[in-house]
Amino acid sequence: MGLYLDTVLFQGSNCPFLGWLDPPMCPRSVDIIPGLLRRINAFRGVVEELEEQRSKYKKYIIIICNGGG
Repeated sequence: MGLYLDTVLFQGSNCPFLGWLDPPMCPRSVDIIPGLLRRINAFRGVVEELEEQRSKYKKYIIIICNGGG
């Protein structure tokens, strides 16, 4: 199985559009991929929180090192 190239000519236009036609995904892929996407999104949220904490702690360290603590 692979991708298929197809040319579509829109009505009222003489400009053809090239598009890919994908074969249908197997049922197992349809079951697994949404769960993987949810996990990726959850991990992105965790990464954002950790980056915010890191930024905050970095500011604290700069203040302490400059004698402001």
